[in-house]
Amino acid sequence: MARPFQPTESKQLFVGRERELKQITSILDSGRPAKWLIQIYGDGGIGKTRLLESLRDEVRKGGRRKTWRCTDLIDFYKTSNRTTFGLLAEIARQLGRECFPQFEKQREASWEVLTTNPDPSLYQDAVHRVTNAFFEDWRQLLKDGAHFLLLFDTCEEMHDLAAWVMQTLLPELLKIQQEIQAESNSSVPASPDFHLQTVTVWAGRDPLPFAEESEKHLLTIELLPLGLAEVKEFFKLAKWFPRKLRLAQLEQLNRRCGGRPLYVALSYDWLKNGAGVIDDLLGNHVPFEEKLINWISPLKDLQSDAILMAALAWQRMEAGLLAKLLAIPENEATTLLEKLGQFSFVKYRPPEKGFEGSFQLHDEMRDLIKQCFWRLESDLSVKKRLQEIIEWYKARIGNPKLIEGKERPKTDEERALLAEYLYYECERDPNAGSKAGECLFKRSIHFVDLAFCELLNYEIGRFEERLSNDRIDQLRFQQALVAFRKDDYAWANQLWHSLIRRPDSDKKLRGTCHTMLVESESYTGDYQEALTHAEAAEKIYNELLQQNDLETEWRNLIVKEFGQLYHNRGYAYRVQGRLDQALAYYEKSLEQGGTEKNIARILNNIGYVYFLQGGTEKAVTYVDKALQIRQNLGIAYELGLGSNTLGMIMEGMGRLSDAAALYRKAHNYFEAGGSDRGLALVQISLGRLMRLTSDFDKALEYLHAAAKVLERKGDKAYLIVAFNEIGCAYRQQATAEAKAKAETRQEAEKYLRKSLALSEEINNYQAIADNFDDLQILFYHWGSALKTQGEPEQAEKYLDQAREYGRTAETIAKEQGLKTILANVERTNGEIDFEKQDYEKAFKHFLNSCHLIAEAATERGKFAMQLQQRLTDNANRLQQKLHTLPMPEEAKYAQQILGWMDDFSDEVNSQLAVLRTFLNETLHLSRYAFATF
Repeated sequence: MARPFQPTESKQLFVGRERELKQITSILDSGRPAKWLIQIYGDGGIGKTRLLESLRDEVRKGGRRKTWRCTDLIDFYKTSNRTTFGLLAEIARQLGRECFPQFEKQREASWEVLTTNPDPSLYQDAVHRVTNAFFEDWRQLLKDGAHFLLLFDTCEEMHDLAAWVMQTLLPELLKIQQEIQAESNSSVPASPDFHLQTVTVWAGRDPLPFAEESEKHLLTIELLPLGLAEVKEFFKLAKWFPRKLRLAQLEQLNRRCGGRPLYVALSYDWLKNGAGVIDDLLGNHVPFEEKLINWISPLKDLQSDAILMAALAWQRMEAGLLAKLLAIPENEATTLLEKLGQFSFVKYRPPEKGFEGSFQLHDEMRDLIKQCFWRLESDLSVKKRLQEIIEWYKARIGNPKLIEGKERPKTDEERALLAEYLYYECERDPNAGSKAGECLFKRSIHFVDLAFCELLNYEIGRFEERLSNDRIDQLRFQQALVAFRKDDYAWANQLWHSLIRRPDSDKKLRGTCHTMLVESESYTGDYQEALTHAEAAEKIYNELLQQNDLETEWRNLIVKEFGQLYHNRGYAYRVQGRLDQALAYYEKSLEQGGTEKNIARILNNIGYVYFLQGGTEKAVTYVDKALQIRQNLGIAYELGLGSNTLGMIMEGMGRLSDAAALYRKAHNYFEAGGSDRGLALVQISLGRLMRLTSDFDKALEYLHAAAKVLERKGDKAYLIVAFNEIGCAYRQQATAEAKAKAETRQEAEKYLRKSLALSEEINNYQAIADNFDDLQILFYHWGSALKTQGEPEQAEKYLDQAREYGRTAETIAKEQGLKTILANVERTNGEIDFEKQDYEKAFKHFLNSCHLIAEAATERGKFAMQLQQRLTDNANRLQQKLHTLPMPEEAKYAQQILGWMDDFSDEVNSQLAVLRTFLNETLHLSRYAFATF
């Protein structure tokens, strides 16, 4: 019986990377220059992990340990490390959870919110809050003088997380480091050459995509194959050269090893254990790699079996899993893993408090065993082992509903276990596995758990070459949906277009792709394309519903998608300002039914459209009904949406105290629900209310906070509103100030132009016209102020520019039938002409503004309360202007305006009764004044 293969001292030998180690430690010792990003790359087995381990050991001993707190290797082969939450949690665990109190508290609070509140919009907000808490803790640690060395291994396995690391994590760590330096020495501006408190080392097979601005902070180290001298040194330290190896043999061995330290160490282990002599190893009759590891199979002992199982169950080798696969007690498996951890080809971290430990073969070793052993095993034998692994994962997860996708995972551990379970399902049967992954994906994408969705897609994608065409199509759809939820509309659209172009793709899937493109194309402003997709989807769904053999489940699903299609089409019309069409499709969506939550949202959207049209009473009816449903559901986010919308309606009716109460209530709901986007929406409402009540500082505080969130989320539709409100707040602030600063008006112009640019980007014509209207008002007030300040030429210039903006707004408003915006333009034109003392033209404009609103109010009947308020405001403005004139001129123009009104229709004059009363009273007062005189 062959004796067990024993570990050797090869794991302790460190040869050939001394120069690279010195490069890094010298940076730590000097603290300057600011090379705080260090990447190490090279082929598999080239010694990256060994270099990181040596760096860790070097820092942890001697004087450096007093300065630098060093993590162990953070390995991206560990599934949970490939999500934002998981990576930050691992850093906090290794450095000490007590150092990250805010992070731990926020992480726990976020999981609680996500557990109790099923709203899909909250997951990304939770991610943002937790990451912010981590960075705040990090800032405090640096302020307290801490120094950190973070070691990351197998970075090629970061996958989708790499974008977050490069775009968020590293820039934020740099920003914190520079700000700490600036705070500690306020007289010296922050510079790129700062005192180091954070150094990160990234090891992987390929260079990472660091941003161009990171180049000055980056040290790149490429690990090259060992030379003969270095291999000679290795065997000399191991006391095998020259006594047991000739130089020629050593040279040939290094050539066969490709200069890779892992293979050199394996060769030494092979020789030291007596698996054969050097000539056997170097013989050409068997491939070198196969010969190198063929000691495993014939031994047939627990140790060799454990290594074979670790290559198959490589995602996670816990003692419980090894015990199941080897049919041994778990305590025996624990001892076995500890012994195997002594081998050079094993990555082993012993268990400790709060950490179950980890055991993995080096990836090159794993691949060698799979290629040289498992590939030769029967398919039945491999599947039997995979089934055992799957059964262990099912027991480890412990909740069948999680595995079936009927419940969503709520912790990082559950996500990691499910992703790994999916890998083995796909390894056993890729098509069946991808279907299991689809169930998990549907639940997770519903809750916008994008990091988990990316993990699932990646595990399925590993087996793409073995998937059927329909399963590849489903994977593409899932990838597109993740891209869409991440606001990467270009990539999402490209994937969906590729699916609808394929004639052999599933018809129902094509219909779903068209439905999603309606929404996606609306977001990017290609409304005609969106409507084309809507018609294509409707045609496909109708054809499917006409099939006699269609199962009830599929029929119900298509009806549900019909409702989503109509809802998306309603949104496409709404963001264009085509409110009648939006209303029609929202109502068609309502007819299709759906969950209570969806019905509440549709009712709320219908009410919102009525509100935009000026139909406040009808809007109240729909929004209030939606709010009742939401109260029964008890979902904080939904209650926040309803309260915010109802507050806007109350505001439109002039009931400002009621509006303020509802906005505060919405704010509380969104805060309780942990929704940053919800808070941004209500902050817009509160900002607008503060602006209307002339509390400009508070208004701007709310609005800037909202814009910051919406910019981060890429929510263009509401960002347009936020920027416009900020511009209007600055404009009104400048108008209200006795000595308005030019900077205030410049800020107003800047934000109105930002709102305009976004409006033009998505072809929102109502918002475009509205922004030009607001620019007209801004430049009118600007010109008027300059005239008062004694700068007539400059004032004329600004008034002319105001007129130009008005013409543009008028052209767009006429094309789109936007009478309220036309009325605004007319009113401002009246102000400009009055400024120029062309009173007849001015009063014609003022009257036209009243006429246009009266027409709009007539068209909307009794639901025009909001318009009636605006009509009263415009009539009051006309009267105010009349009263500024000398009595004879006042009477003259009052009489003239009454004459112009005789040409209006009875319906319009009925709406203008208040104005006619104003004018008649003015004439009466003027006659009394003349008589007295």
